[in-house]
Amino acid sequence: MVSLPLVLASLLVSINPVTSESRSTLIKPTAPAPQIVQKIDRIPKAELTGMPVAAKFLPDRVTGVIFLNTSSEAWSSLTQLFPARQNPFSLLEEFLPKDIQFRTDIQPWLTDRVAIAVFAAPNQKASKESSKETSKNPQVIAILPVKDRVKLDRFLAKLVKSQTPVEQDYKGIKILEVQAEVRPSGEIIKIAEMIDLDLKQRKIAIAALPEYLLVSSNAEVIKQQIDAQTNLKPLSNRLEFQRTVKHPQWDRSIVAAYSDYKILLEQFSEALVDRSGISSPSERKIFADSIDKEAKLYSTYEGFIWTQPDGIRSQSIAYLTTPSPIEPAIKSSQILAQLPADTYVSISSRSFREQWFYLLQTTKLYPTLKPIIDGVREFTPQLVGMDLERDILPWLDGEYAVILFPSNKGFFQSFDLNLSLALVVQTTNQAAANAALAKLSKFAKSVTGGSFKVTQRLVNKRSVTSWETPAPNKKTAPQSVFAYGWANRNTLIFTTGTGPMAALNPKPALSLTQAPIFKTAIQDLPQSNYGYFFMSGKGLIQLVYDKNPDLTKITPTNVRRMLNSIQGSVVVYSNTADRFQSDSFLGISRR
Repeated sequence: MVSLPLVLASLLVSINPVTSESRSTLIKPTAPAPQIVQKIDRIPKAELTGMPVAAKFLPDRVTGVIFLNTSSEAWSSLTQLFPARQNPFSLLEEFLPKDIQFRTDIQPWLTDRVAIAVFAAPNQKASKESSKETSKNPQVIAILPVKDRVKLDRFLAKLVKSQTPVEQDYKGIKILEVQAEVRPSGEIIKIAEMIDLDLKQRKIAIAALPEYLLVSSNAEVIKQQIDAQTNLKPLSNRLEFQRTVKHPQWDRSIVAAYSDYKILLEQFSEALVDRSGISSPSERKIFADSIDKEAKLYSTYEGFIWTQPDGIRSQSIAYLTTPSPIEPAIKSSQILAQLPADTYVSISSRSFREQWFYLLQTTKLYPTLKPIIDGVREFTPQLVGMDLERDILPWLDGEYAVILFPSNKGFFQSFDLNLSLALVVQTTNQAAANAALAKLSKFAKSVTGGSFKVTQRLVNKRSVTSWETPAPNKKTAPQSVFAYGWANRNTLIFTTGTGPMAALNPKPALSLTQAPIFKTAIQDLPQSNYGYFFMSGKGLIQLVYDKNPDLTKITPTNVRRMLNSIQGSVVVYSNTADRFQSDSFLGISRR
């Protein structure tokens, strides 16, 4: 989420000296040429409630656009979640001159949503200098809707005070281009490095039009946006984008995104191939063809981020070009009741067998995946002594989950770590599973040369197979490092020892479905889905602190307070006939 304000902030940065004469021409912009004004006036007013103003001025073939809701109301709950940062735009202000404040200098004239639009590099005419700068990189432009022109002019006057912009007139519209020097804090520099954002001196171009302010890194991009108003087919008229605006979470979203999937891949397919690291011409062509096929599968993408009193939620949707014949998702998960409430991390899904065969079909669309498939097939017998498709997949037909949870016994205790790893599998073919387990034990004995003893143990009155290392002396019990057993007729559990097995078999004392953070997270998520990814932020942070007590002393108080406020996160994937969808929740405590 931080990167979105950073993108906008990098466009509105401090600028260099101007004369009083040039400052006056910026504050009192030359009136737009008649034909431009006429085209803008002829743009139909959006009738759809919530339609952003900027969408009336963007072409319908925009590659992608992010809408940042700048209203205080939209960000109020975020301020409640992070009271230490009362101004949610304080990060943005680190890119502005010291005497510029978002709330007092920008927000009074700003209205609706700021749009940050992305276009492919243009092929049309451009100067030799600008064409070199814009030939490869995608073009980014920010559209800031204006509700009070007097206050905007006052802001511009303050912004260019003692600066020297380069001015040019384009079709009656004044464009100001300057060199901007950003001096952000160390925190911002680290974030910028993570998202590959250059914070060195850069050009910034600004143009004030009747209803909005344009900001970009290059004047040519602004000219292209002005030219686009002629015979414009606005994004606001596109049905797919209207669907985005009609989304139930549009109004409350602090960030919303829209992209034309086909246009995105068409315009950047060459860049994707170049960055793939593939050198063989034939393999590059295969990869390029797979991108082309991908572009035909999906139509548009939309995403939303919004806040609520107990955390932050997001949703991403990729709409399919044609209805999907894929099997329906899990309507109600049964395996979650088999996972402990104190789980650190869990990944659950269904029918690995079906997923594998779906992956095989996918290789026809993406031939570059075939070597990976072949590698897994070859590696499996070496790892477990069985054929993947003949011995293992037939019984992996139910739900499954991989979990990391606390335990003071088992394999990881050898490394002084109080945690354990487990795989929980549901199957309708117990006989096939038992046959595979017998082969696994036989293989283990043959390859370990007797260093492991495979024996039967009772755990909570249930028979469990345990792989154990010999005891170093008579006073020490053998160490169980791997164990598996049946919790019921269709649930098989693998753990890193009999100690952790006791927490899961036959059932945990408290299940993950009873954990408050998990219950809160999933209550508004699609119940019919492909499984859950869950991470206990609170549990993992405590695990790190327990292992490294000195961290509590060297971690800054504000960072420690923020980390301690993170309760956990859940992500689910689901689908309907027309879309693939992901939903997430980040639980935050307001203590």
